Amino acid sequence: MSGRPPKPAKMRIFDGTHRDDRHGPKELILCPEGDPVKSAQVIQNPVANQFWDTYVPQAVKMGIATAYDSATLEDLCLSYALMDQARMSVQIQPLDKEARIAFSAYLKAWEGMAKEFGMTPVARERIKAGCPSFDELEAKYG
Repeated sequence: MSGRPPKPAKMRIFDGTHRDDRHGPKELILCPEGDPVKSAQVIQNPVANQFWDTYVPQAVKMGIATAYDSATLEDLCLSYALMDQARMSVQIQPLDKEARIAFSAYLKAWEGMAKEFGMTPVARERIKAGCPSFDELEAKYG
């Protein structure tokens, strides 16, 4: 095949060159389907498992999390477990500098990931969550 390879649909959306009349509705391109899958690593860690069971169903209901996000959600849950473990170490030994530094680093890492899933009020405001249903798309685009 000669010429330039076709640009992926999501890249056209992000760089502003997408046109619905040429490439189809953006909603069909940007909305992956399915629920996130909990990994064995999360299941084996009681704190991460509890965090997943508490948060992920709500994120799915809000339209923030899909099957596409499974690996990132795994990292979020395991990071939460590390942060929780470091927090307990600081509570046991508040004068231990290394424990405080570890907790601070884990907290910062977790907060960065948590913002991506709308776990703060400000983050929830900027996230456009949810995908339209098939019926809504059919009514809009025919």
